[in-house]
Amino acid sequence: MLVLKYIIVFISALLLFTNANCKKDPITADIKPQDTTSHNFQIIRIDTLGDVASEIWGADIDDQNNIWVVGLFSKLDSTGEFQPNSDSNYNMAKWDGNKWTLMRAIVKAAEFPKTNINQLRRIKVFSDSNIVVSIGPLVGFWNGTLWKSIELGTNELSIHDMYVKSKNDVYLVGQQGRILHWDGTKVETMQSNTKTRLGFIISDGKNLYASGSGNSGYLDTTTSVILYCENGQWKVVNEYNWLNYNPPPPNQYMGGIGSIFRKTEKSILWCMGADNGINVLYKITNLSPFHAEKIFRDERRVGLAYLQGNADNDIFVCGFVDGTIVHYNGSTWQYLNTGVQNRLTLDFKVNGNVFVTVGMTNGFYSRAIVAIGRR
Repeated sequence: MLVLKYIIVFISALLLFTNANCKKDPITADIKPQDTTSHNFQIIRIDTLGDVASEIWGADIDDQNNIWVVGLFSKLDSTGEFQPNSDSNYNMAKWDGNKWTLMRAIVKAAEFPKTNINQLRRIKVFSDSNIVVSIGPLVGFWNGTLWKSIELGTNELSIHDMYVKSKNDVYLVGQQGRILHWDGTKVETMQSNTKTRLGFIISDGKNLYASGSGNSGYLDTTTSVILYCENGQWKVVNEYNWLNYNPPPPNQYMGGIGSIFRKTEKSILWCMGADNGINVLYKITNLSPFHAEKIFRDERRVGLAYLQGNADNDIFVCGFVDGTIVHYNGSTWQYLNTGVQNRLTLDFKVNGNVFVTVGMTNGFYSRAIVAIGRR
């Protein structure tokens, strides 16, 4: 009996130790199956903004009557001529359910005080009096009365994406693997441990993730990377360089990595990649060691790029070339053609049953295009 008692005590202690030291994987923890959602989406309107040399780079959406977009919208002057940096140019617009209102966000560097209208890239709207925008090496904050411009410390940095938790907590990613953080007082450069161009940054409400590929431009996929931020420290969880000619295991190679999506810390981490020239949606099931599964192959080759969603059973992927959207409802996939041809998609956002896709037509005489859809 005494021996049995000691054995029971030892096993109990061992179980307590194991439970105390086993940390759940941040990707696979508590993932539960969900019901399917509806594929029944339709485009409810398509609008063009600007007359010439116009494009939309970023969007934010609250509902179908409260949509914001940023870029550059050039209007012809009273004589019918195009005048760069004139009073006919705008860089922000709002849809209120009835009409688009063009606006000007005065975000500028101290060395260019006369340049009032810069092309904006990304926008986050908390309210009409609390807006954050980004462009190149600048971030702008609107308080309902005035714009405040923050210079990020280098003119060489091209900002590709930003995550805004609040006006005093902003993360930005861009060229050469740069990651910057604004805390409301100062801009800090964070160590990323990569030189790959970072095109996307997201949060699941607790953790931060960043991804990207190449360095010479959007079509450069010689290198690709996924980063994960834990306790303020960025870690490389998957990186590949074509020039090394040393392919990783199949469950680690994801081609040119694009956008990523994770709704909550209990959701799946999704990522756009490629396989033999075809865009592929991957489900990342483990960070260390890294493991990814192919979920969907874009056999129609519509250039899927932008990944958004409401949940793991309500995922959207938008094409870069013609704005074709693919929806995953937790079981099946369905293509949705937006009806806009010969255009480039530069951003895509979804909120509940409403989505917005933005971009431009090709060439100098481009028109900024925004399509709004609803389930």
